[in-house]
Amino acid sequence: MRIFRIFISAIMLLWCSATMADSPLTETYFADVYKSKKIVKRAIKADGKITRAIMKYLADKDNPVDVKIAAVNALQWDTDNYPAFLDYLKEKYNTFSEITLFEKLDASTLISLAYVKAMGDYNDVMGATIIAEYARKKICYSFTVNMISALIKAQMYMNDDFCVVFKFCNSVVKNENLTMDMHPKAVERIVDYINIYSKYCNE
Repeated sequence: MRIFRIFISAIMLLWCSATMADSPLTETYFADVYKSKKIVKRAIKADGKITRAIMKYLADKDNPVDVKIAAVNALQWDTDNYPAFLDYLKEKYNTFSEITLFEKLDASTLISLAYVKAMGDYNDVMGATIIAEYARKKICYSFTVNMISALIKAQMYMNDDFCVVFKFCNSVVKNENLTMDMHPKAVERIVDYINIYSKYCNE
């Protein structure tokens, strides 16, 4: 009986792990679409750890937002990346206040910070959602900013409403007023995954 209980517990643990891994943030990998970019190539080889070179690139307002996001996507999830990047930005902008920092940062750096935070703890994305909203308000016409913001928001509803998960991201795809600043293949990867949840809107 004891062996049976251990077996059942192991099965449940594996099931829970698989469920947690299946999410808008963790299942939308598109970094390889940008692997021709030097910084993304570095991020792919960084073994999940954000480096100073990557942080410097993400913090440069003149670098393309989609390439920044691809670099973060390449890092995947690591709980230490957000504190490291946040400290780097505070030092760069000489402030201890996160609110002051968010006001100073440009939209592309803000959405990168939000994405790093969300990827670091995809079970608690409330803080990342707030940062993403700062970014979206600063540059409301960017497809990349809006899509990453939607993916982060969608994560909050993974345990409640799969239809909402779909609607958040689909509304960005359908918004013709946005400037397309993401590689078409990266968009296709995201859309292909998000469309899985469309069936829950017909129930």
